[in-house]
Amino acid sequence: MSEPLLAGLGAADGYHLWSESYDRDLSDVFAIQTEIAQKLVAALRVTLSRQEREHIQRRGTSNAEAYDPYLRGQAHLRDGTDTEMNPAIEFFREAIRRDPRFA
Repeated sequence: MSEPLLAGLGAADGYHLWSESYDRDLSDVFAIQTEIAQKLVAALRVTLSRQEREHIQRRGTSNAEAYDPYLRGQAHLRDGTDTEMNPAIEFFREAIRRDPRFA
């Protein structure tokens, strides 16, 4: 299924800096995410180090069902409290159950 996706960046004063629309199959949302990051860097004329470029292209998983609990775990982890550690760990374990190579 192909759906239009809009990506854009505006300045604090409302000035339009960059936007682009994508009409892609959302089954590979990770490829779209990488492409948007690369185009954003180019539009902003930012120079990235080799390590930063590699980080943009690196994928931990291409399994969206594993990526979702990973993101949920990250949200709990960012809270930084002891009470949020156990839920974070459980979400990370679920992500690994869904994609064992996603450690």
